[in-house]
Amino acid sequence: MPSRQNEKAITGPDYLHCKEAILSCVISLISESRNVQLVVRTSRGMFPS
Repeated sequence: MPSRQNEKAITGPDYLHCKEAILSCVISLISESRNVQLVVRTSRGMFPS
């Protein structure tokens, strides 16, 4: 079944590319945010110790 193999060949790299895009987006957001205290407060709110 060639169609199934083509599907896997397409979804595999697409998923990795999507993951890469999300990671780069998060990294750019963090680097854009110069207020480190805000980031610390947010992470503390998300992960209360």
